[in-house]
Amino acid sequence: MAACDGRPTLPNASCACEAAAPQRCSTEGVERCVDGRWALATPCPEGSLCVAFARYGSGPPEPPEGGCISPHAGCPDRVEWDGTTRLVERFEAVPTTSCILSGSWAKLVPYREYEPEVRQRRVDIVTFGCDDSAISTEEQNTVFGVYVTASVSTTEGYSPKAGLLPANKAAQWYRQTLRVEKVALLKRGTEVVGLAILTDWLFKPLFAVGDTCPPPYPGEPLLPEKSCLLGDDACASCR
Repeated sequence: MAACDGRPTLPNASCACEAAAPQRCSTEGVERCVDGRWALATPCPEGSLCVAFARYGSGPPEPPEGGCISPHAGCPDRVEWDGTTRLVERFEAVPTTSCILSGSWAKLVPYREYEPEVRQRRVDIVTFGCDDSAISTEEQNTVFGVYVTASVSTTEGYSPKAGLLPANKAAQWYRQTLRVEKVALLKRGTEVVGLAILTDWLFKPLFAVGDTCPPPYPGEPLLPEKSCLLGDDACASCR
């Protein structure tokens, strides 16, 4: 498939883009949006791999050259993460309780959920020219500060939360699931030879209050609508 300027690119890649679009990969290297069109920003040397540069967010301290990984440096001997967590997807908020009526008196309603949610963490390793990442799960646990293969449940890690339900009002608790990524660099010497991408999960509760049952969502304070935040990055997409 050819791009608008005749260069080959990945299938389904569009030529039009918005100025705020993150950089993305093509078959030639890293592209960025220039005057509403995708333009090659950093060519990847022949034989190297373009990785999803957009997944860095603001970028780690020493990103690989424009997002190109060399196949010649060998396997990584360490992993480095700068502490950045990037929100990549919001899911539809779901009610976790039935509608609650206050009656003649205001009252505090503690957060609860009838159907807890469980999500699984995972690490995707991206390397080129190396069949063995040589980075153990234990080292990944240490670098990311969590157990990278553990499940994450809505029943864990919540501080006690309660919403104030005014008199003669109705309320309902909601929960929104957020998918986040932490991108670490796999390095050998000073050269970046791969990425370790941790997928993690956050759960945000919302207390919606209204005049009728059920109260209208999203209520106040607002939770953002469902959205995919990976943009047009051709190397990764929301499910």
